[in-house]
Amino acid sequence: MFIQSDSEEMRGNFMKHAIIGTAGHVDHGKTALVKALTGTDCDRLKEEKERGMTIELGYAYLDLSDGKGVSIVDVPGHERFVKTMLAGASVIDCVLFVIATDEGVMPQTIEHFGIINLLGIKHGLIVLTKVDLVEQEWLRLVKEDIAELVKGTHLEMAPIVHTSSVTGEGIDTLKKQIEKLIEEIEPGNEQGIFRFPIDWTFGVSGIGPIVCGIIFSGKARVGNRLEIVPQQKEVRVRGIQVHGKDVDEMSAGQLVSVNLSGIELSEIRRGDVLSMPGYLRPTYMLDAKLHLLNNSPIILEDRTRIRLHLACSEMLGRVVLLDKEKLTSGEDAFVQFRLEEQLTAEHGDQYVIRQYSPTRTIGGGIILDSYPEKHKRFKPEIIEYLKVMDEGSPKERVEQILLKLQTQANTEEDLTKASNIAPVEMKTALESLISEQKVFVFGRERRFMHINWYNKTKEAIIDNLRQFHAEQPLKLGMSREELRTRLPDEIELDAYSQILRNLIAEGTVAPLVSPLLTGGIGGGERVRLTSHTIKLSEAHEDIKQQIEEIYLNTGFSTPLPEDVFSKWSGREAQIAQETFAVLVETGVLVQADEKVFFHLKTIDKAKELIVQHIRSHGKLTLSDCRNLLQTSRKYMLPILYYFDEIGVTLRIGDDRVLRGGV
Repeated sequence: MFIQSDSEEMRGNFMKHAIIGTAGHVDHGKTALVKALTGTDCDRLKEEKERGMTIELGYAYLDLSDGKGVSIVDVPGHERFVKTMLAGASVIDCVLFVIATDEGVMPQTIEHFGIINLLGIKHGLIVLTKVDLVEQEWLRLVKEDIAELVKGTHLEMAPIVHTSSVTGEGIDTLKKQIEKLIEEIEPGNEQGIFRFPIDWTFGVSGIGPIVCGIIFSGKARVGNRLEIVPQQKEVRVRGIQVHGKDVDEMSAGQLVSVNLSGIELSEIRRGDVLSMPGYLRPTYMLDAKLHLLNNSPIILEDRTRIRLHLACSEMLGRVVLLDKEKLTSGEDAFVQFRLEEQLTAEHGDQYVIRQYSPTRTIGGGIILDSYPEKHKRFKPEIIEYLKVMDEGSPKERVEQILLKLQTQANTEEDLTKASNIAPVEMKTALESLISEQKVFVFGRERRFMHINWYNKTKEAIIDNLRQFHAEQPLKLGMSREELRTRLPDEIELDAYSQILRNLIAEGTVAPLVSPLLTGGIGGGERVRLTSHTIKLSEAHEDIKQQIEEIYLNTGFSTPLPEDVFSKWSGREAQIAQETFAVLVETGVLVQADEKVFFHLKTIDKAKELIVQHIRSHGKLTLSDCRNLLQTSRKYMLPILYYFDEIGVTLRIGDDRVLRGGV
């Protein structure tokens, strides 16, 4: 049960230690070996006691002579529970590969060894058990079979230790070899995002749910708020234990028990992941590199149904071969898993696949992209992307992710979430890409876009403005929002606005931001290519002068546009409408209301009269305005509303005063 301790000696940061797993055929003495090493019986379930075999993962702790702590995960060996063995093997640092000398290499020995290789476990010892039961000649034959099994693998040069759990032979030697082995193991990734796949759970009355397992990466403390995914439910860490001792902090590589609040035991499942809020998202698809075992019993066809084992999860799904028609024994391929249930994964996670039926291990590899789109097969750009995600440095991977995100500008935190790259490495990678001018940075939040997509967006803006000017030669500019909708790729407003500002600063694009240049009230902001000017024909110029004269001569009591157009007929009437639109577009005519227009000079005269009056009298009443402009309410009110809109006057009741700065 979860032990509560108030002793100060029992609290604090427990020394970092390695995780060692056992592997091997059923009844080859793994659990007895662990008990001989640690004194702990890992057959912790009643069913296991009755059957004399480990069904679930068993845990034991070994304190070495140098003070380092070692967690030993005793994984089951029999066929029915290989999936449980996969859950344990996926998080161990090194392996004690156990072979009973009285039986030698057996079918599950071979399968377990294949799993060890697929999961990339590089460190280990080969432990021969029950040596007290065999003659030397038989032992020699067994070792020859072992040499053949491990040839060409990471364990080819691994020490072989002879042991007997009954007589105690070799146990001290094994402990010394374990101490040597620990020195070769790199520490867990404490700088990464906190990620803790849940292996098993239980509840304690008055304490609440407790989750157990091995931390993949990162750190967390008592009191931290975390999230369980795929449920995406927030929880709080009430307590942490390592080796049965209360600690304040847990970190990568530790085997821990964690007491949670904010969730019921019934809501937690094996395979769920405890992580920082907002970092992991559930997914139905994964891109991966797959290696088919040399002794695979099948040729893998596209869309074969499989069982995917990743950390503590087992999911059914289909495997889509992205770069091969079929996969034969010993071959590699880039694949996409399309799953029947959601799970969470990160770049670099090791996995194993088994046949759907019969359930035999056939291959495994590493996850390359946790949140892919559905791919078509044999797409060169997808294959190139996956190659970089497989073999590239953190900087190269970040660049590929930015290329994949296209015009989506993401923060450093967003990119960290998407890549499973440690924050320190992410910062270094981004600064390097910036210095190489491969990344553009936006705004105070520092959002990043690859320079290729930045340049493509600039080109698309220029091309669309050029096309607009060709289609609408009598319009001065295009609304910014319309321009944005014409771009081929969805782009966030902040990034789009920044690119426009840069084009304006470069002198390629010019803004039309004054209401006097955008058609008055409600015209909105517009932009144009700096090189664009409106060129009128001789007929347009002639009618332009006539329209201007009409509006100049009518002062503050102007005609409706349709009354102006009625002076012409046929083609000339169409030219008049086009010319009128140009006068509005260029700000010569100012729209004060839906059908009320004034010449700019008339508006300037009205502004001069109104400003002078308010400066002299402190305010402008409706009666004052009528007397100043010598016009009716039909025209006077639109003029007043217009000056309110552009910031010249401020309405207080029915009166007007000057705004600050006028």
